[in-house]
Amino acid sequence: MPNSPVKRSDDGASSDRILINDSILFPKIQRGVARYFHHILDALIATYGERVTVYSSVMRNYGPARHITAPAGFSFRGSARVGINWLVKRVRDKQLRRIISREHPRLIYSPYYGGVYKGVPQIFTVYDMIHERFPTYFSSSDLETRRFIAEKRKCLESGTLLIAVSRNTADDIVRIYPHVAPERIRVVYHGVDEAFFAHNVQASFRCERPYFLYVGHRSRYKNFLTLIRAYSVAGLANQYDIKVVSPSGSGFERSEGELIARLGLSGHIHLVTALGERDLIEYYAGAVALVYPSEYEGFGLPILEGMAAGTVVLTSNVSSMPEVGGDVAIYFDPTSPDSIAQAMRVAARLRPEERQNIIARGIARAMMFSWRRCQEQTVAVLRSLDEISVV
Repeated sequence: MPNSPVKRSDDGASSDRILINDSILFPKIQRGVARYFHHILDALIATYGERVTVYSSVMRNYGPARHITAPAGFSFRGSARVGINWLVKRVRDKQLRRIISREHPRLIYSPYYGGVYKGVPQIFTVYDMIHERFPTYFSSSDLETRRFIAEKRKCLESGTLLIAVSRNTADDIVRIYPHVAPERIRVVYHGVDEAFFAHNVQASFRCERPYFLYVGHRSRYKNFLTLIRAYSVAGLANQYDIKVVSPSGSGFERSEGELIARLGLSGHIHLVTALGERDLIEYYAGAVALVYPSEYEGFGLPILEGMAAGTVVLTSNVSSMPEVGGDVAIYFDPTSPDSIAQAMRVAARLRPEERQNIIARGIARAMMFSWRRCQEQTVAVLRSLDEISVV
């Protein structure tokens, strides 16, 4: 059974504190989640002020809120095998229980799952159900992954309310765990930073060969190898390159490099890592099109970023991607190189007036997904519990 709202007893067992459990262990790696939480935290502090206690490993200006430092996770190679982050989570959970015992919070919000604490209303944000939908992409022998899935399930089953980042994610929760009541789920879409609308393509970008753009991690369900095959099938390498913007790594993986070489595409697919936001925006704005071939996304933020920055978006016709892209994006079957190739050819052949029409519609659609709207709707979810009468 999910946690029930706690009513204040005569002895003051429940306070008016709002406890924010920053459960993101790797903010530098989980950039999308960390960016989302940054916006949400700003809104919660602006709304609740001194009532907020933030338990987080991130050092920043928390304004009137109280900050309690949490131990940080470790992302070095092999950290999962030795189980060090599981120990960190146990330490965090033990410390958080002490905080709860001392402060008796009115409710707890966690942006990325975490511990379940009886007797306190809890709200969790749910991003996707990728582990449950595509288990073959994750090793069954990976103890840390199994622990993550088990912890996530407890949060879904016990959370008083769940915030799903898309309708597709909300539907997947109920499809996979039918005993989770749909009325406990609220859909709140992500936003896109206003900086993406203020693009101004620099000369260095304009003078390069025309290029398609890929943004994000490249492993498993991200479907990058299929994109390479589609690029070869499309026959566009004599005119267009592909620029690949990924958050980390110094080179292509062995399987990627071998496929690129075998298809004769060396020199046409370029990897860029550790890119700042300003440069990322320029890469979006200068592209012939963003190609986003993922097999599954809980939301798909690059789709919004690409539209906001003024480029054509080509993306998959599955999961949440049509929710975000609406009637503006050009869709393909992510399992078919031929389908992706055809979408790339369509983008390459757009007449200037057709391209400008798609870009204008994309900017208008992206403006519908503001962080302000996301903040307001998230605050409303917390208020729906906070405003329950207390006796």
